[in-house]
Amino acid sequence: MPFGLILVAAGGLAASACGAAVTPKVTAANLHQPAATVASAPPGPVYPLLGTPVTDAAHAARPALSVKIDNAPGSFPQAGLDKADIVTEALVEGGLTRLFATFQSQDAPLVGPIRSARPVDAALLKELGCGIFAYSGAATGEIAPTKVVCPASTRLTPQDGAAGFNLVSWRSNPHNTFSSTTTLYAEGKAQGVSWTPPPQLFSYSPAPQGGTANPLQSAYMDLSAISSAQWTWQPGAADWARDQNGSVDSNSDGSRITADNV
Repeated sequence: MPFGLILVAAGGLAASACGAAVTPKVTAANLHQPAATVASAPPGPVYPLLGTPVTDAAHAARPALSVKIDNAPGSFPQAGLDKADIVTEALVEGGLTRLFATFQSQDAPLVGPIRSARPVDAALLKELGCGIFAYSGAATGEIAPTKVVCPASTRLTPQDGAAGFNLVSWRSNPHNTFSSTTTLYAEGKAQGVSWTPPPQLFSYSPAPQGGTANPLQSAYMDLSAISSAQWTWQPGAADWARDQNGSVDSNSDGSRITADNV
């Protein structure tokens, strides 16, 4: 899985991959398993959200596409997370969390379930240059910060008449709104979104920076009394496998959810 994960929680540890009205505190801790040998930084252009060499120039030139994904009971398994560049997990009401999945380097044929926006989205979108934001509705106060930070052309929601959102028959409401990245990119272009890539969010380095690396086997976080996440290093695959609330976290195709960086 090419993406990394950010956990946004008041006073909590943040694991990172990834306006004016909202400035949440987001801290980051890099969990890294150093290789036996350190390769040099990749030559030439890189994807801005991954730091890896560009293999598709058209994808590298397009804006970030961020989709608000449900992460509550009834939403599992989710679709499309294995194709995201960065996934941010943030607390919402009732101790539950919601995911903010950002795509750019790859496409996902199915993404969802898509749910409503929250104020924290404004700060996340601002650092991405806004790009395209797909969500399914939002109360006036919840979407207000995003309206301050990003122009109307960046926001896609079926409640405002945006095309490309489908209600599937194999999920119950409100966990039944899905789309695809190609569809959402096409709708964003039709609405006149600025077709420019996002800024590079991180300074990439082949070696850990800022001190001595301390290899970890796992990392655990209680996001609330009812929500937790654990990441376990898999040496053979060289990635982090995710458990949520004490259970294995899987994609809609049955594969384990993993991340290169946490």
